[in-house]
Amino acid sequence: SLFGQLEGDKYILALPEAFREVLPKNALAFRDRTIQTLSPTQIHRLSITRDKTTYDLVAPDTPGKTLHWRMSKPVDAPADDEQATKVALLLGNLHAAELVTDHPADEKTYGFDRPLVTVTWTLHPEASPGPGKDASPTEGTLRIGAKVPGGENRYATIDGTKLVFTVGSEFVEPFLGEFRDHRVLSFVPATVQRIVFRWPGRLLSFVPRSQGPTSLPEWRPEPGVDPTGFDISKINALLEGLSKLQTERFAQYVGILPESFGLTPPRLSIEFQFDGAKPKTLRLGNQSLEGPLYATAETGSAGAVFMVAGPAWVELAKAPKRPDDLPEQVIKPAEKGAKP
Repeated sequence: SLFGQLEGDKYILALPEAFREVLPKNALAFRDRTIQTLSPTQIHRLSITRDKTTYDLVAPDTPGKTLHWRMSKPVDAPADDEQATKVALLLGNLHAAELVTDHPADEKTYGFDRPLVTVTWTLHPEASPGPGKDASPTEGTLRIGAKVPGGENRYATIDGTKLVFTVGSEFVEPFLGEFRDHRVLSFVPATVQRIVFRWPGRLLSFVPRSQGPTSLPEWRPEPGVDPTGFDISKINALLEGLSKLQTERFAQYVGILPESFGLTPPRLSIEFQFDGAKPKTLRLGNQSLEGPLYATAETGSAGAVFMVAGPAWVELAKAPKRPDDLPEQVIKPAEKGAKP
C-alpha cells in the first residue's frame, strides 16, 4: 500500500498504487524530453553498426533535395530510400521516452559498452553554420544499449553528453531493418522469349506463341519437352511477379555462396531469355530455419543472397510430379527371414 500526508495535516491518506506511476522518478522528470531537432535533409551520411556489421548510407550531394540514398558499405548498391529516410527522421526529431540520469556512473550499467546499435550521422558541409553562429554539431553518434529491466524500452545516449535516456521499441526497430534496395530482379515480362526451369533430374522449357499487342502470350513447351505435372497457365502470373521481385532481407551481400544455402547446385533454377539481351537467372535453395528460402540472381558461385518467403516458393522449388515418379519416401520391402 501507498500512504501520504499533506503538509500541516494530521491525517494519513491511503493512496492508490497507480499514484506511484505519476510521481517523479528522478531530478530530470520534468525536463523537456527533446534530445535534438534536426532537418533530415541536412544529413549527408549515416553509419549504422549492428551485429558487427556497418552499413554506410550516403544522401544526395546537395542538402534539401529529395532524398535518394545509396549504400557504400558493406557493398556499393542502391539503398532503400524509405528505410534510410525513416532513420534520418527519427534522428532529426529525437525525443526520449524517459530521462534517466545526466551523471551515469558506469556505461556497462546501460549496455553502452556493447550496444545493440550505434548510429553516426554527418551533416552536409552546406548545412554547417557560418563563423560565430550557433548550431548543432556537424557529426553525432547515438548508442542504443540494453533493455530497461522489466520493459521493452532501451537505454540510449549521444556521445559527448552525459545524458542517459530511454527509447521505445518502435524507435529502435527501423535501425534493425534492411537498408539495401529490396529489388532483386527486374525485367519486362513481354520481352521474355524463352523460359527454362531446371530441377535436379528434370528440365522444362517454354516459348510464347504469337500474341496481339495487348494480350498476354500463350506459352507452349518446346519440342521434346514433357510438361506433365506442370501448370503452364500459371507462367504469365509467375513472370509478372518475378519481373519486379523484392525481398524482405538479404542473407549476404557479397562472398562465396555457402553450401548450406543449397544454391550450388540449386533446388530450382529459372532462366529468362530475351531477344538480344543478357539472360537473367533466379536460383532457389534450401529453406532457412526461419522459414524463407535462400535465393540468388547471381549466375556464378559468389554474390548476393536474399530470402523469399511463403508456401508458394516452397512448392515451386519442388519438381512437378509425373504419374510414374516414385514417392518421396520409398519403403524398402523387408527381406525374407529378416526380423520386423
